[in-house]
Amino acid sequence: MKPLVFLMVIMFSSQALAKDEIIENGFKSFKEGGAEAAWSTWSKGGPLEGSKDLMAQASQFGSIGAYYGDYVGHEYVSEKILGPRNKIVYVIMNLETGPVYGIFNLYKTSKGNWAAPNFLFHTQPQQIWPANIYSNCSE
Repeated sequence: MKPLVFLMVIMFSSQALAKDEIIENGFKSFKEGGAEAAWSTWSKGGPLEGSKDLMAQASQFGSIGAYYGDYVGHEYVSEKILGPRNKIVYVIMNLETGPVYGIFNLYKTSKGNWAAPNFLFHTQPQQIWPANIYSNCSE
């Protein structure tokens, strides 16, 4: 492989799974303060910031934790760039006894910051992820 092509492959591979600050900050908040802290962090700067409905969702997430246990980490699965200001990021939240699948719709605001106008988690990937995200996973 030519050096330039190899460099481009590395750049695109690492760029595709780049860690987004807003998502990372939310997971840090989750570890330190639970779902409500994470939801508050993830909604910052977006249209759902301060929403009572969003905080009710965070409270409901506690029922998953009752079955799956505490947060132990997360993984980035895929990122789809939809345009210069829009992308979708697929993640897995690892809890003690099982995974929770997540999707973040990210939008670059007019101030140049990434915000999460919406995000969703589910214990079954097929409920929120398109099939091509999990059907091509390696064994």
